[in-house]
Amino acid sequence: MALIKLGLTRDQLASFLQDFEQIKQFEKLFGTVDNNTNNEIPAIIISAGNAGEAANDALAQIAALAELLSLVDTAPRAELGTMAALQQANLPWLTFDDAPEVIPTAVGSLYWDGGTTLGVQMTPNVLGRVNEDLFYYIKASAAITKGQVIMFDGAVGASGVVKGKPATGVTNGSYIMGIAAESIANNGFGLVQTNGSLKGINTSAFSDGDILWYDPAVTGGLTKTEPVAPNVKVQVAAVTNAANNGSIVIRVTAGSVLGGTDSNVQITSLTDKDMLVYIGANSRWENKAPSAVRTNLGLGTMALENVGASGSFTTADVPPKTVTVVNGIITSIV
Repeated sequence: MALIKLGLTRDQLASFLQDFEQIKQFEKLFGTVDNNTNNEIPAIIISAGNAGEAANDALAQIAALAELLSLVDTAPRAELGTMAALQQANLPWLTFDDAPEVIPTAVGSLYWDGGTTLGVQMTPNVLGRVNEDLFYYIKASAAITKGQVIMFDGAVGASGVVKGKPATGVTNGSYIMGIAAESIANNGFGLVQTNGSLKGINTSAFSDGDILWYDPAVTGGLTKTEPVAPNVKVQVAAVTNAANNGSIVIRVTAGSVLGGTDSNVQITSLTDKDMLVYIGANSRWENKAPSAVRTNLGLGTMALENVGASGSFTTADVPPKTVTVVNGIITSIV
C-alpha cells in the first residue's frame, strides 16, 4: 500500500504543539512511519483545517499512530503466515520475492538473485550467491584487474587477511587462489573468487565450453591451451559465455609436480639423468643417480653414467644382463 503523505509544515505543527521539542518528536514519528510502515493501516488525517484543535486532541492522534506502529511487527502477512502460527510451530520462515521490482545495491543487501539462490551484495561490485560462490577476501600487493588469475602472496599479519597479486612465475599450483571478482587497487582490499560463476569479463578470445588454464606466459592470464611441462598446469575455469561481456564458471584444480603431493614419492636435488627407484627400506620412490641405481640393483661394475634418457646396455655380470632404459627409467633387466 502506498504511504499517505501528510504534507504538514513546521508552522502548521507549531499551531497546536507547545514547543519545538514536541515538533521534532512529531516529525520523528512520521519519519518512522515512512521508513517502516508497509501494512494497510487506517489513514489518520491531520490538516491545517484542524490545526487549531486542542493540543490534547493532536496528542491523542499521535498516540493512535504509535499504537498502530506497535502492531506492524505482529500484524499477519500473507507471505509470512500469521506470527502466532509461526510461533506455535516454532518454525519461522521467510519467502523472498523471486522477481523483485527494485534490485538493492547497498552492501549487505540480501535478495533473490533471479536464479536459484539468494544473493548477498558483498562489495559495491560483487554479488555473492549463497551456496554457489566462494571467495577469498584479500589485500592486493599489486594492482589487480577483474578476471585476472590471482596467486597467494603472503599475509597482512594480525588482521588475518591474505595478500594476493596477478599470478606470475608460479611453480607450485597450490599458490593459485582463483580469479579476481573485481578490480582492486594496489594495497586495496577486495574479493577473489575460487568457485562459482563469474560474469562481466571479456571471454571473446575463447569459445563456449573451453577449459581455461593459468597461462605461464601472461601475468594473470588465462589460456585454453594446456601448458607444457615443466610449466605448472593449473586448471582454473570453463567458459560459459564467450563474449566481450562474458562469463565463466570457476573451479581451481591445482597442478602438481612429481613428488609434490604424493605420499610415497620423495624427490630431492634432481640432477641430469636421475632415475626413479623404489627403496623398500623407506617404503617410497626416490630419485637416484645412475651410479646409485647400479649399486641398488646389483649390476656389477658396469657404470650407467653414459646411458642416455633411453637405450640399453650389457652389464659385466656373469652371466651378463641386458638393461633397457626408457625416458630415464629402467624398464627391464634380462
